[in-house]
Amino acid sequence: MIKNCLICSKKIYKNISHSDKSWRKVKFCSMKCYGKSKKGKSTWNKGTKGIMKANSTSFRTGHNFGINNYKWKGGYWITNTGYKIIQNLKDTQGEKILEHRFVAEKVLARKLLPEETIHHINGNRLDNNLDNLYLFVNTGEHSKFHHLKNKPILKSNLPPCIPQQLNLLLVR
Repeated sequence: MIKNCLICSKKIYKNISHSDKSWRKVKFCSMKCYGKSKKGKSTWNKGTKGIMKANSTSFRTGHNFGINNYKWKGGYWITNTGYKIIQNLKDTQGEKILEHRFVAEKVLARKLLPEETIHHINGNRLDNNLDNLYLFVNTGEHSKFHHLKNKPILKSNLPPCIPQQLNLLLVR
């Protein structure tokens, strides 16, 4: 079968690789002719500069954002490494933060330093109770603990907190 290119009228011969369905779609002899056919036509996203950016705030306005969204599940999700991330609009100003670090910061009444590491004593990364969290001063100390053959039994070194106060910390 033979067709003519819509741009240059060059003959196009049916290839062995063309099925009947794909042969119906063939209109141009080359990508060059295809490009010429598109010249002067507007693209599908013409005029949307700045609106369709993924981080654009235009999508975060009105009733569709945050707590007002019908899919809102409390502002938290679980990472693929098993940690819980929260986005508490009131306390973190919309910043995403690991929940165990957030709990420790609230109890200590200060921001944790980047080198400070929170360890889950029972190994459950979703259990962020104060009794289960241990603060290491740096990542080196945390690594040393994990490489010990006879690990000591850890008890939380965070200051005690009234359970009602802790529950208030995590209310979103």
